[in-house]
Amino acid sequence: MNLKEEFTFLHNLGLNVTLFGKDHKKCHRGSGDRNVFVVISRSDGDKLHYRNTLPEEDRNRLKNWIRCGDPTGLTAEWREVHVGHSKWKAYLAGESQEIDCSGVMDEMFVDDGGNKYTYAYTGEPKWIKITHPEDQIRLSEHPGKLNNEAKAFSIPSGLTTAEEEVYNQAGKANYGKAPGVVVITDLAKDYDDLAAMVVLKELHRLGFVHLEAFIANLEPSRKRAIYGRVNLDSLGLQDVPIGVGTKASTKKHEEYGYEFDSSIMPDEKTFQPNKDNFFEDGFELLDLVFNRAIKEDRKVHLLLISSLTDIAEYTDTEDRLKTFQKAVGRVYMQGGYSAGGIPTPRDDAANNTFDMPAAERFHPRLENIPSDVYTKVAAYATNIPASIFNDLGDTKHAIGKDLQNRYQRQGIQFYKTACGPKPVNGITQEKFLHNLSSFYEKHPPGKQTSEKGTPLPEDGTPLPDPNTDEIIPYLTKGLMYDALPALASGGDNLFDILGVLDTESMANQTSIHKVIGTPKQDDLPANPNIHSERMAFVISTILKGGLYDSVQNSSGLQLE
Repeated sequence: MNLKEEFTFLHNLGLNVTLFGKDHKKCHRGSGDRNVFVVISRSDGDKLHYRNTLPEEDRNRLKNWIRCGDPTGLTAEWREVHVGHSKWKAYLAGESQEIDCSGVMDEMFVDDGGNKYTYAYTGEPKWIKITHPEDQIRLSEHPGKLNNEAKAFSIPSGLTTAEEEVYNQAGKANYGKAPGVVVITDLAKDYDDLAAMVVLKELHRLGFVHLEAFIANLEPSRKRAIYGRVNLDSLGLQDVPIGVGTKASTKKHEEYGYEFDSSIMPDEKTFQPNKDNFFEDGFELLDLVFNRAIKEDRKVHLLLISSLTDIAEYTDTEDRLKTFQKAVGRVYMQGGYSAGGIPTPRDDAANNTFDMPAAERFHPRLENIPSDVYTKVAAYATNIPASIFNDLGDTKHAIGKDLQNRYQRQGIQFYKTACGPKPVNGITQEKFLHNLSSFYEKHPPGKQTSEKGTPLPEDGTPLPDPNTDEIIPYLTKGLMYDALPALASGGDNLFDILGVLDTESMANQTSIHKVIGTPKQDDLPANPNIHSERMAFVISTILKGGLYDSVQNSSGLQLE
């Protein structure tokens, strides 16, 4: 048995490998008489069993390392695995999803005057001294329930001291049970959809949310679902299913060249879906998740960061509307509404205007369900330096490279569209240069205008030509619209301790429906309702940490 091949096999299934042993110094010297204990866990809450859905050959191979299938009624055991000259034992959990070391105390632990300890290794440069494997591995028994006694809150390598402090602060949040989260998104349309997925992955790993499903909408929705599937897999989220949504627009969507230009995007025609984690009918997946939550007497949270067509059509029928109302406990959105009583959708929010009739039907159905909407006012204020995309590329994760390449290509295309005869969502050339670039910061506008009415710079600098790459030097702002509500889904306690919301500016919002990024009203100026620099820094940190963690938890990379 080749150890590196085995660990790569496990990693490709979305499994985490953690090594334990008291003879860690012998491990470094390559001694053959060492005892090494291995605990294989799933990334979705670090469960200690694997669903029995693999081909028989792979399943027999997997059974050496982790309990396969339903563990109900089974007793835990440490099974010997023959690998090279070492003595390896893999933990096969029983019905109780915990790590029982009672049978291997003498072999695994050092007894120092009655104080017992061992060492753990997950890919960091050094082995970590611990008192029990569960100090290192967070365990959860079922979706929505966390082990509140778990002590580990691992911080990926590669972050600055200030970024590490974000993780330290998050670790102090009293988050209790992690709510199940369902995401409806138009993946690949913009870079912020993928960024939101990375933020959610890290919140999922840290125990603030439990990702239950993604729905990819906007034509070509199946292609977007495939794109989402391979990216979820690359983040170790093979157990999180994704479904194909609707075309999600009353107008035909123009697919741009950058949208699916990714190194891990497979050919749509040859893609072979796994029926366990890829649903051709997104409504079928919503039925599954919502009804499961109702059966388990818990609520899920809904994250809506694209057109509202899917959730509107799903709740158009009386039976499914009742299911939605019973299953959903809170809704986070990127968009815009007026929140005086029943939410009323605004016509200046892109996710509403994709399908305004759907937005108008759905918003009243939120009447008794708490909701938080993050508007473009908050997104514009969260001025993340474009250098973040180079930082993400430096993580060496495929998603980091994708985001790095996508940022410039998307900016060039958006500027060209803004300068054209049909600007999207009211983003004209002037608005693009003000809000989505630093052009007017470097060349302040004067009183003269172009033929199209765009202000010309006082210093005489010509406006960037939309038919060339002249806009690139001014693409210095990273706008992460969808990342804001994605981060918010981690819960109020997390937001409070991270200090990203300006709660004083929201004191007059007493409804269960909150608007973060209140637009200009009468004589009142727009208010982002956030601490802009802090929000930008936290999102940047979670993005970097999420990708670094995925790279560093690759078993193949650990061995190298």
